Amino acid sequence: MSDEMFDARERLDPVQREAELFAKLPELLAHATANASGWAAHLEGQDLSSVTSRDALASLPVLRKSELLQRQKENPPFGGFLAGDLSGVGRVFMSPGPIWEPQAEGDDPWNGARALFASGFRKGDVVFNAFSYHLTPGGFILDHGARALGCTVFPAGIGNTEMQVEAVEVLKPSGFICTPDYLKVTLDRGIEMGRDVSSIKRALVSGGALFPSLREEYAERGISVNQCYATADLGVIAYESDAREGMIVNEDYIVEIVRPGTGEPVADGEVGELVVTAFNKTYPLIRFGTGDL
Repeated sequence: MSDEMFDARERLDPVQREAELFAKLPELLAHATANASGWAAHLEGQDLSSVTSRDALASLPVLRKSELLQRQKENPPFGGFLAGDLSGVGRVFMSPGPIWEPQAEGDDPWNGARALFASGFRKGDVVFNAFSYHLTPGGFILDHGARALGCTVFPAGIGNTEMQVEAVEVLKPSGFICTPDYLKVTLDRGIEMGRDVSSIKRALVSGGALFPSLREEYAERGISVNQCYATADLGVIAYESDAREGMIVNEDYIVEIVRPGTGEPVADGEVGELVVTAFNKTYPLIRFGTGDL
């Protein structure tokens, strides 16, 4: 396992990390309610200055995706949950629903660089990105992360597999970003076409299940594949490292697992719905119910 790290926060003691997250949570809540009418209404009557622990956070109402969708229909485009106005937003996206998502400020607005680093991507790598750049933020989430690391990105998007295979042979990317099965599609098509696709050595995948048999097949081809969990609303929430000991919660996120349909956290080890709080000043999401188990 590599001793390299993305930044010093990765080596924080878990207790210290937890303390620092909750110490700055009241500031995020104050910012959200002062600058976003949707959050002011959603959290009305709550003592936000006292939300400095998991128990206190669990007392706040969950904002579920269905409710966000309704609020956006009533008050387009963001339902009053954007902290400020569009002057601080570089791009606006529309995901199925439709749900509108703003792009926050910064080089890595969806926090993808850390997940890529943990998968072995480094400055100077040529990276092939086969997520869609159309309408949704899918392609941009890890595109920004890779470029923040200093990688060169080929924005392949989806479709046109034969042209993509040609691009792999010419550009010789060492890294690949895609859904778990699309790398296999590309590799197999390259073999069928007689193209050299052997430059690919590592991949970060998302948007589907990476079955153990498929990961093993990639390893047999000399490709190390890790996965990350991301959503259009929140960015990269969790990711794998080469330790392969489960998913690591990304910095600047608080993840809770609650009993579906409620805001009540479940006991450790129980299955529940993922509820996420993101420290995003542009588009703060507080106890956002992802709908994912």
